[in-house]
Amino acid sequence: MSDATVESAKRAAAEQAVKDHFDPSATNVGIGSGTTIVYVVDAIKKLSTNPAIRFIPTGYQSRQVIVKAGLTPVAFDSLPEDTVFDVAFDGADEVDAELNCIKGGGACLFQEKLVAQRARKFVCVADYRKKQDRLLTNWPTIPIEVAPIAVPTVLKSLRTLGSTNPSLRTTLLEKSGPLKTDQDFFIVDAPFKTLLLEEDVAAGKGKGDGSDGTWEHTPHTPLTLPIPLSIHPLSPSDLPPSPNTDSPSIDPDPNESEDKEEVHPSKGSLPSSPTL
Repeated sequence: MSDATVESAKRAAAEQAVKDHFDPSATNVGIGSGTTIVYVVDAIKKLSTNPAIRFIPTGYQSRQVIVKAGLTPVAFDSLPEDTVFDVAFDGADEVDAELNCIKGGGACLFQEKLVAQRARKFVCVADYRKKQDRLLTNWPTIPIEVAPIAVPTVLKSLRTLGSTNPSLRTTLLEKSGPLKTDQDFFIVDAPFKTLLLEEDVAAGKGKGDGSDGTWEHTPHTPLTLPIPLSIHPLSPSDLPPSPNTDSPSIDPDPNESEDKEEVHPSKGSLPSSPTL
């Protein structure tokens, strides 16, 4: 699939998600991480540049996108603990048929989780590549943000759970050591077999508890709120013509992958990995 097709899908997903879920009268809006979120912020900017709207980033990258768009960034910890965000937009590395998500490819999952849990509505925006029937179909690992001192214990626990080769994520220059998150934590990438859904376990396709090497998706921190999912389009042929305007610029994320189809489930979780 060409880069232009993928970028057009990201833009289409972002524009539809913002059209459907961004209210120009909002007070607090969460902004996630990744390349698709650049298009989300660009679409928001076209609707409103009201400086009274506070945009809460999930990391350094998303803060820079907010600032570049001329919007108002506000740190998560500067707001009162009882502040509820009107909406939070974010991407995903993979989304399954039950709308469970894998997050963490961009190494921002800790702050992404904080922002998502504070939001009244969470909108996942991603291109068609991200939608899979089961998690860990194309995306190879579950990312886990780990305090450096806990890495040996976490790696041992993951092997016990059946992860084939959990490992620390390194920087692009491996000799520079492990990649560090905005919290100075490390990322462990843990490969597992494709995760089962509830219906798979019910149909006897696996126990889903690890005893036979299979695992069912377990919502470690379920979001008890509607999760509109924007995965657009269902196929590249559905894409609108590419606009003549240049795409919003941002350094590419080598770990990024994301999808658009409007749904309003009653359940779902984010992320599928714990933060330790």
